[in-house]
Amino acid sequence: MRIAMFTEVGDFGEDKDAAAALRDSKIRPNIGKQERVTLDFRGVTLVTQSFIHALISDVLRVNGERALDFFEFRNCDDVVKGIISTVVQYSLDTMTDDTPASKTPKLNRGKRSLGRRKTAHTKGK
Repeated sequence: MRIAMFTEVGDFGEDKDAAAALRDSKIRPNIGKQERVTLDFRGVTLVTQSFIHALISDVLRVNGERALDFFEFRNCDDVVKGIISTVVQYSLDTMTDDTPASKTPKLNRGKRSLGRRKTAHTKGK
């Protein structure tokens, strides 16, 4: 599933209630079925940490690090990449299961996907 974030939130993602609704209606069901979710941030120039937290943190905590195998973050500006990386790391660090959180996911603007293991998939512009 591809989600055009600009269509959902405009150029500034700040409404954490809208993020939670998007998480519950589109992201959680697909990750639960182990289907890829591509969050395409083309046109989004800024997001708040609370927005990204509401969007993905609970999915990561519930499904664990393996959920990253099914996420792809595309067309992220540097600021957006930094916030996603911070939230992913925080979410994995605060998991309550016995699986230790790993390294901060690498987010880049390049055209190649990163390895599936312990990274958030990204594709750049």
